[in-house]
Amino acid sequence: MIGNVPIHLGDPKGSLLSVLKKQYKVEDRSAEFFVIDTLDSASVLGSVRFKQDQVVGATRQWGDVIAPSDALMSFFQNIYGAFDSASSEKQIGVLTCKTLRKPDGIYTMVLLDFGGRSADLYLERNIEGKQWLTVEESLLQQ
Repeated sequence: MIGNVPIHLGDPKGSLLSVLKKQYKVEDRSAEFFVIDTLDSASVLGSVRFKQDQVVGATRQWGDVIAPSDALMSFFQNIYGAFDSASSEKQIGVLTCKTLRKPDGIYTMVLLDFGGRSADLYLERNIEGKQWLTVEESLLQQ
């Protein structure tokens, strides 16, 4: 989905672009690649790739941070450090993403296992609305 337009692999190019152009600015970067912006071009919503006039790929933009605060920049450096360290011996990993909804809150996990070393990102939100972000690196016995 880009904006409020559902997109499926195999959708026909003509009808999809027609629907998108009614609500958004559609920029053709090539005959097969289009970028979708808000009408005022304030933000990119996503992109669509076609082959033989059918959708073969789409991306949805979740937002950018233009000028991150020191705390946010530090957090992203921590994520990079954990992933860089965990992948130092083996560059191919297995990514697992989970969201658990429990009575006491919502737990979102991004776990990247590099065969015995992992880098993990956790977002926890409890029922009172408090949130925690945690970045961990782990060594695991195989």
